Amino acid sequence: MADRHRLVERLAAMYSVRSRRKKAAVLVKLIAESDVRSVLLIGVESADFAWSNVVEEAIAGTGVWVVATGLGPVVRFGDSQVVCDGRRLPFGEKTFDLAVSNAVVEHVGDETDQQAFVDEHHRVAARFVMTTPNLWFPVESHARVLFRHWSGRWRADHRDIVTRLLTKRSFLHLLPKAGTVVEGHLWSPKFLAVHNCTVADCLQR
Repeated sequence: MADRHRLVERLAAMYSVRSRRKKAAVLVKLIAESDVRSVLLIGVESADFAWSNVVEEAIAGTGVWVVATGLGPVVRFGDSQVVCDGRRLPFGEKTFDLAVSNAVVEHVGDETDQQAFVDEHHRVAARFVMTTPNLWFPVESHARVLFRHWSGRWRADHRDIVTRLLTKRSFLHLLPKAGTVVEGHLWSPKFLAVHNCTVADCLQR
């Protein structure tokens, strides 16, 4: 049993690194193609794992102006670090060209908290990219367990690890309908949402 658990942990760690490198490549390409000059990173973590801040460090390496935010302590990269709550960001409307949060929304609280978190991305940036793991994927990457996270009781007992895992349907429910594209199918390991506030329908909301 212990050997199986260690195997799951190793596989989950390897997957997390590979997945985040792929997400980093998507974001670096988006920054280059969309003339992004300022990026707000939301929910930067200080944890020192192989997969920690892979995406965020790749963005900082593009040379754009980067502000890193989190509940603290914020990792020392980018041009500025701000300790703040992602549900109540201390920035004006459309301050940034792009806001990014990588696997953060599932940690911020219940549906109301998650909606506030998404709405703040929409408010402070002209575009945003948000990723989150899929509830229905067999491996839960935070606790590194197989299938257990499909139990509502397990999720209730592990809110200190992850507060609310999302399905594609529940993720879409949080996001602006106009100007948003979500990658990932019902059984994907993760979902990646890209929102562009400059589309006509979004501007008219």
